[in-house]
Amino acid sequence: MRRSEVNAAAATNAHAEARPIHEQLRVLMRAQRGPAVVTIGTFDGVHAGHRALLTHAAGEARRRGVRLVAVTFSPRPDAFIAPEHALPDICPIQERTARLRAAGADAVVVLPFTRELMGVDAAAFVGHLVDDLGAVAICVGSEFALGRGRAGTVPALRELGIEVIAVPVVVLAGRTAKISSSSIRRAIDGGVPRHLALTAASPVAGDLEPLDERRCLAGVGSDVGARFTLSTA
Repeated sequence: MRRSEVNAAAATNAHAEARPIHEQLRVLMRAQRGPAVVTIGTFDGVHAGHRALLTHAAGEARRRGVRLVAVTFSPRPDAFIAPEHALPDICPIQERTARLRAAGADAVVVLPFTRELMGVDAAAFVGHLVDDLGAVAICVGSEFALGRGRAGTVPALRELGIEVIAVPVVVLAGRTAKISSSSIRRAIDGGVPRHLALTAASPVAGDLEPLDERRCLAGVGSDVGARFTLSTA
């Protein structure tokens, strides 16, 4: 993302933050309005699991002839809710946005995570996605949930009438642990260099296989994909 685009997005967010929550959501989403497959998540680090989701979502968008829009949150929900227990972000929001674009998103909407946003129920949030952003489908991880009390699970969202494409979580080949931003943050906190934690076959300190950081930004390549499998559990 060019610096001018980052500055423009920051100005839009700052202007929107002063508005009531539903007006704020309308302003931020309408800035990227147009038919789109929408993927939603914190996406801290845009790790291999995120990139697998983005690759799948981009394919769904191309099949429909629309854009892929990634909706993300800053600050991280877990860091907002329990800051005393939160480790630092893997990467700042500007880099996260750039990584999302490099991994296949045509546009990125950054929503400020606040107590007001926490109070928005799933039906209202989906209404904004459809009416203000132009969502024709949502592509998320199979464990995804949104809205007040995380009531907007995949089955609940489908009951609202929106098409929901659920992508299985990514786990390490031959193991049961899923790839997660929290485990990568813990590895970094334990002394693993960030670029190794982000590009390792395992994000656990002491069990690392370095991969090329440039491939991390480019998406999941054939050699990287061979190291991961999609969990169907």
